[in-house]
Amino acid sequence: MVAGFRPTSRRRLVSATFRHNSRHMEKIRAAVVGLGYLGRFHAQKYALLADCSLVGVVDSEAQVATRVAAEVQAPAYGDFRALLGKVDAVSIVTPTPSHYDIARAFLESGAHVLVEKPITETTEQAEGLIVAAAAAAAGAAGRASGALQSSHPGRGIAADAAAFSSSVTGWRRFGSAAPMSMSCST
Repeated sequence: MVAGFRPTSRRRLVSATFRHNSRHMEKIRAAVVGLGYLGRFHAQKYALLADCSLVGVVDSEAQVATRVAAEVQAPAYGDFRALLGKVDAVSIVTPTPSHYDIARAFLESGAHVLVEKPITETTEQAEGLIVAAAAAAAGAAGRASGALQSSHPGRGIAADAAAFSSSVTGWRRFGSAAPMSMSCST
């Protein structure tokens, strides 16, 4: 457990967000790609969210994926492509050089994407993700799709996961196009 993190109070806060107009809403299907130090925290936080179903954790090292999957009671995968089209939201917590390809694939499959900082290796790649998110949102045909957010370590992983999860829910509930936000502070 993360020091200072109280699952009960977080769950109450997040659950209160979902009560309004959400009687018929299904749980958000979330996944985490990259299960190192921070990725494990992302998985733990999604697993604690009352209105979120952690449908998979991904790591290229099978032992790591299996260990974290057992801890959060979610299926383990060795390749992120196995979850394309099967999740509503994903945290990408891999080394920076892989962010662009993984984020683009999930955006193109209609998922909301949270990327750990730095978002990509180059400004051009980051701009490409913004374009991909906008295209996904525009082509959503009545459903929210294509949110792009870069995690902000200053807020903490628990706050990012809760905010990201409630944002995805709000966009889905109201059927609006998903906004894109990126934190650019260092």
